[in-house]
Amino acid sequence: ITPIESVEYDSSKFENEIQRKVYNIIARHYLALFGKNAEESKTTLKLLIKDEPFTSQSVILIFEGFLEIAPFLKRSYDSDIKIIGNEITVKKILINDKYTKPLPQYSDTNLLILMERNRLGTKSTRPLIIEILIKRDLVYRNKHKYLITELGKFLIDNLKVIWLPFLKPEFTKAVEDLFKDIKDKKKTMNEVVNIVKNTFLSLFDKFLANKPKILLKINDFKQQNIITINKNYSKKVSSTSAHCPTCKKYLMKLVKPYKKRRFLVCADEKCKTYLTVPKNGRITILKSLCSK
Repeated sequence: ITPIESVEYDSSKFENEIQRKVYNIIARHYLALFGKNAEESKTTLKLLIKDEPFTSQSVILIFEGFLEIAPFLKRSYDSDIKIIGNEITVKKILINDKYTKPLPQYSDTNLLILMERNRLGTKSTRPLIIEILIKRDLVYRNKHKYLITELGKFLIDNLKVIWLPFLKPEFTKAVEDLFKDIKDKKKTMNEVVNIVKNTFLSLFDKFLANKPKILLKINDFKQQNIITINKNYSKKVSSTSAHCPTCKKYLMKLVKPYKKRRFLVCADEKCKTYLTVPKNGRITILKSLCSK
């Protein structure tokens, strides 16, 4: 049975009452497509209650239209409010005590959606951007959710003071709009280059002017978070049990740069001994020394 097929309510085609009710819903939903538009009225009330400002919105249905055919599609509406003069009688004031909830943590799905909405990156580069933020210890994953690190918070708190226009997603959108102006021949390429260059240079000059203050804050941050920094650094740089073949004093360290070849380097920065290791395969640091 289809909605287009006309069937009487007591037709023998219905095997039970459930089928009859389902057909009724489907048929009404189909017929509602040809009904007239429903009309709503939205009213915004700005009130003063004991000198405290309040805003309230009311939505009422003034013409049912297709909702008369399919009433189950009707949302809940407010009752009509009739206002005479400039005062409304307050019958009762209810105060609800509630606690504010923290902002929801981002997962892979809603983070990618948010990046797309703000035109950050492309479909193929957005996952890469997230991985770069993780590699740089600006964010980290915890049970499929993304959380910001102390380093990430530090950068945001300090850079937003001087680089807020550059950090906002609107900056990328503005640049893309300028590219569109070139395509539409509203601006030349040189004009757009100069606009972006001047904007960036003015922000960069502001950054240079605040550089001494930022360096002091960076040193303070390092001192306050030295344990966390060393812990994160140790994940990328592991000390081996082998001494440097040049200075014979310091141990060699295995460095694993992001998307680059691994290498061994002397723990003494003055020594600067550097040894390559095989590109492929797993390297395991042993705590013990070979007996032979």
